[in-house]
Amino acid sequence: MAITNEPLPLNQLYNMDCMEGMATYPDKYFDIAICDPPYGIGISNSAEIGYKGKNRFKRKSWDNEIPPPEYFAELERVAQHRIIWGGNYFPLPPTRCFVVWNKGEGFKGRTFAEAELAWTDYDRNAKVYTRDPLAMRDYDGKIHPTQKPVPLYQYLLNEFGTPGMRILDTHAGSASSLIACYRMGFSFVGFEIDADYYAAALARLDMERAQVSMFDEINRKFTGGGGVTDCYIWYAVILHPAKPPIAANASSYPPGALLCLIWTLCGKRSPVPAHTISA
Repeated sequence: MAITNEPLPLNQLYNMDCMEGMATYPDKYFDIAICDPPYGIGISNSAEIGYKGKNRFKRKSWDNEIPPPEYFAELERVAQHRIIWGGNYFPLPPTRCFVVWNKGEGFKGRTFAEAELAWTDYDRNAKVYTRDPLAMRDYDGKIHPTQKPVPLYQYLLNEFGTPGMRILDTHAGSASSLIACYRMGFSFVGFEIDADYYAAALARLDMERAQVSMFDEINRKFTGGGGVTDCYIWYAVILHPAKPPIAANASSYPPGALLCLIWTLCGKRSPVPAHTISA
């Protein structure tokens, strides 16, 4: 597909057809495309998707068929490497390097698959990542029927990427991939054609950005810019107003004890006297 316009700016989620969006970029512009396109299995037609009826979504038709061959060709044109979830559903070339997401004990014997496969074009050994989304409560507050955990995308970025790389997600859905990019220092572009999913994903991404900005401001004011770890520690202190101190070995207050332990391991002075903790 010929380039039609100036490339769309980075670090944005766009409510548009990914084919139109990709057409604005030159060849091999993105370092990695990490995508989760429709598998063509009709999951979007289900009004209830999730665990014990926790998640209900409007019936839609986007998962009735897989993307056309032109999509996969365009993805190959704009990205140096590709990681495609649901690769076992698509007519893609053979590969050594599948990524297997093992969903753990919580999915054993259930209706949904116990694992998901991502096809990659890397000439490397296959990879396995284990995370039980039920045990980790990844589906609480789910905003998309096929939403994947942010840590899953963080794993992929750690395995295959380097901070600063440009990442493309053509079917951003819940924006989990973009949040992972933002947390880890990757540039990104995401496309989501559905207006409902786009609005929810953008709100989720904006909330992530706002939280990180708040942590940075707290860090700057209270620690002189000493680092992200300091920022989170001071944030925890602020959220727990001072109360009468308790003995440091009081096992009934693990959060406060953990706070002091982390501060000590980082080589910083504890924000409360060494023999007490605030809970």
